[in-house]
Amino acid sequence: MAVTTKRAAGLPLQQRARDSAVFAACIVALAALAIGLYVMFLRGVPAPDTGLRIPLLLLGAAFCVANRLTVTEQIGDSMQVLSALEVPLIAAMFTTRPVAAIAACAVGTVVSRLFLRHQPRMRFLFGFALNLLEVVGAMIMFRAIVHDAFVLRTSTWAAALVTVLAIRLGRTVIVPVVVRASGATVEARQVIGWTLLTLGACASVTSLALVAVMVATQSRLAIVLVALVCLIPVLAYRAYVLLRGRYARLRLLQDFTAGLSRSTDLAEIVDSALDRVRRVMRAERADLVLLGGPDAENGRFALGGTSLTVDLPTTGDWLWERVIDDQRSVSCREGTKDPAAATYLSMVRSRDLLAMPLVHGDDVLGALIVRDRTAELPTFGADDRELFVTIAEQTAVAIHAAQLAERVHRDDAARVRVAAHDALTGLPNRASFNLAIDTFSRGLGSDATTSAAVLSLDLNRFKEVNSALGHATGDALIVGVAKRVRDAVPHGATVARLGGDELAVLVPGVSSAEMAVQLAERVQTAVRVDYAIDDLTVSTDAAIGIALLPDHGRDHITLMRRADVAMYIAKEQHEGAVSVFDPGQEMAANRQISLVRDLRVAIENGDLNVHYQPKGELDSGEIVGVEALVRWQHPQLGNVPPDEFIALAEQAGLVQPLTEVVLAQALQQCRAWHDRGLGLHVAVNLSARSLREIRLATRVQNALDEANVPAAWLTLEITEGEFVNDGPIARRSLRELHELGVQLSIDDFGTGYSSLSYLARLTADEVKIDKSFVTNVADDDVNAAIVRAVVELAERLGLRTVAEGCEDQRTWDRLGELGVTLGQGYYLSRAVPADTLSMWLWERRRAGKGLPRTVPTSNIRTLPRR
Repeated sequence: MAVTTKRAAGLPLQQRARDSAVFAACIVALAALAIGLYVMFLRGVPAPDTGLRIPLLLLGAAFCVANRLTVTEQIGDSMQVLSALEVPLIAAMFTTRPVAAIAACAVGTVVSRLFLRHQPRMRFLFGFALNLLEVVGAMIMFRAIVHDAFVLRTSTWAAALVTVLAIRLGRTVIVPVVVRASGATVEARQVIGWTLLTLGACASVTSLALVAVMVATQSRLAIVLVALVCLIPVLAYRAYVLLRGRYARLRLLQDFTAGLSRSTDLAEIVDSALDRVRRVMRAERADLVLLGGPDAENGRFALGGTSLTVDLPTTGDWLWERVIDDQRSVSCREGTKDPAAATYLSMVRSRDLLAMPLVHGDDVLGALIVRDRTAELPTFGADDRELFVTIAEQTAVAIHAAQLAERVHRDDAARVRVAAHDALTGLPNRASFNLAIDTFSRGLGSDATTSAAVLSLDLNRFKEVNSALGHATGDALIVGVAKRVRDAVPHGATVARLGGDELAVLVPGVSSAEMAVQLAERVQTAVRVDYAIDDLTVSTDAAIGIALLPDHGRDHITLMRRADVAMYIAKEQHEGAVSVFDPGQEMAANRQISLVRDLRVAIENGDLNVHYQPKGELDSGEIVGVEALVRWQHPQLGNVPPDEFIALAEQAGLVQPLTEVVLAQALQQCRAWHDRGLGLHVAVNLSARSLREIRLATRVQNALDEANVPAAWLTLEITEGEFVNDGPIARRSLRELHELGVQLSIDDFGTGYSSLSYLARLTADEVKIDKSFVTNVADDDVNAAIVRAVVELAERLGLRTVAEGCEDQRTWDRLGELGVTLGQGYYLSRAVPADTLSMWLWERRRAGKGLPRTVPTSNIRTLPRR
């Protein structure tokens, strides 16, 4: 169970010292001063010639009783003691030698220690030294005033009274000075009040002591009656001080209750309550234990920085079981007959304690504990326990209210945070980021120069990760990227997640575009790493667009739009590029942004069309297959060139759904042609991003099954660079597609690497010779030599060859002479809709031209692999 513990300690005088050596020095100084004064002025001085003698034993007993008949008053953080020391002091001044008086004082003080075993050793030594100095000083001052003529007359009594008052005044000055030197707090008002009370009581007790001496000169037995009379004012004053102390405690209790009601902050309530509890209960220590605190370590933790020590309750100990588990109050002191209580007191090094459960309704909130009653006072009594019950009840009510307020505040803060932050990464969301931009902009003057940069980040290949590896992996990738971006930007920058794979950064203090580019490149370097997610290693990159504030705008709408424009320009350049907004880019970028939005809608609504361009055998003219090519007729812009919207699809992460649409339509059309007796295979272009999809083969197999088309009827065309230079995922995808039985074609061969040696290690069935080598092959011997070399190597490797870009009869014939297997180009037909191509094929059949085959594609002539 989590436990919060806070302590307030009002330690005794010696324990409050800034340094124990300093306090010890005060004791040594007082003792040394007393001894020095005695040696200088009192050594060998005889007893006064008054005719009175008091035995040393009786005088020592008087000093012992005087030390026991004490009243206490609190000065600052320390309890100060007022004793009836004047009575034996007056008696000693008139009846005995100084050395005997000092000895009696020492013996009486030591014996009184036996009745005050709880008094700390350093306090006893301080009082002992102070008593000796008081006796020595009184003896010296009295004898200096009256000289050697101890005649019992009015001037002698007056001298004795002045001497005792002066000595007592000196004591009331020394004590506060030492208290302040020890580090305790002392208020001047308290010192003055205490001094007046002390002097008044001292004058009264001294007068009675003088009367006792006068009576003793007449009858020694009468001194007993005088002693009884002397006890009356002492006891009365003692009762007055006790009543005054009780009134002060009630006033502290009232202040305590008012202080609890002034705050609803739990830490403030604890800090306010504990010191008042200690003062009201006149204890050296007060502990507050709260259950269920957050961030607990080993079941407990300290509130407000107070260090935990072994003397605090822990789950399972004696005090815990009675107070927390049994909900009982506990009161015990040294000498208790309960062995468990005695053992606990010894373990926590305490003389006595009071503990009370803090209960509100049926809930136990914790416990309130006071320990070690101030040394000058007896142990906790019945009235203390009653007062402590009231304090505990009020503390429980205040803590419960504070906990409720804290819970409400925490819930409100959590709701505010949820509304302003992204739940996945913990980064500010779009609304918070927009507010940060506008807030920063408002702080700039109208003539401000460039002072901030807005970075718009879009991750590359994120949608493929989501599709191939699942959204959990995608979420983990976003979290990793967010952390690396936060670590890469300067302190004070705002990093936000706008949604999906979009991040944004507001960086104050950017004074130039060059500085912004350097920062963006540092972010890219941080993002461009491998992320270990479960058992996978995932990599990504980011295109970053930059807009400068205030150069490119002063509000979040303008700045974010222009940062996005720059980001799309960066995507057009290449993956992982950085671009700073240029006003000239905005019009073109607006078209791109609009096209991306409309393309997404067109894919979802099925508004894209697939056209087909036929492929024919060069030697027979037979049409054996088609290439599926996507077309988009925009409702407002008309026909959008494929090169434009396919590039946008690559940049916007739409190439995968686009490929799925084309593949599904092409396979369904292939099935339809075969059902009508047109045995055509179909080729579909595969993008680089699709090839890096881990589940690509599974998706292709699902599409084949959906259309009920054998894998051999499908050819996937992949550019040469993707075959040769992609990573392990792409190579695995190629291998899995080949194992399905899908035909693989190296598209645009010769434009990527032009090294025919790559063919020896590629998983492919077909080589498509790029049209740049085909266009002038009839007239250009160099191109013809290249085509012949490709054909000869392909034949040796068991690959068929396809020439794209056949525009006329001469090119067609020349390619046939060079041994090319298939031809494709405007000479046969442009890419046309499926219905148009079907009519064209049937017309060719009626005209007796190269008829489309009606046999399964597995019979299409292919050369065996080596």
